[in-house]
Amino acid sequence: MKTYVVMAPRDTDAADRLVFVKDGFCWPAFFLPLVWLLYRRMWIVFLGFVLVTAGLEFAGRQLGEGISGLVAALAVLLFALEANALRRWTLSGRGWRTVGVASGRSIDEAELRFFAGLDDPAPPEVPAAPRSPLAGVPVTAHPPVLGLFPEAAR
Repeated sequence: MKTYVVMAPRDTDAADRLVFVKDGFCWPAFFLPLVWLLYRRMWIVFLGFVLVTAGLEFAGRQLGEGISGLVAALAVLLFALEANALRRWTLSGRGWRTVGVASGRSIDEAELRFFAGLDDPAPPEVPAAPRSPLAGVPVTAHPPVLGLFPEAAR
């Protein structure tokens, strides 16, 4: 099952404006990271990605041609692992808030589960735990505790 973080703009609670952001690896960000960033309008992350990959490319070339490709591949892999977290960060910076979490085999199933849960009434009350027979007995002072712990409060 996939887990999605549900985000909404702060100024409205309209259900048609909700965004479901998957938690975990992002395949489009792995294969086309720059296009994915531009499509999502993540300008600050785009700039950071370009600067970091350019710096890694420069450092890799100083170490040798074989290392350069490996470093670039690892950078894109790391980016794809964190791409959706960066998307949530960007949305929260734009004033969006997290309104819930949904899970399902697909985004459609997660949306159905999320919206079905919104119509549920308040959760059922949990019955109170049975009262202890020692509930009214006063607590006596404890002797000092040995070791690094302070003396019991009185």
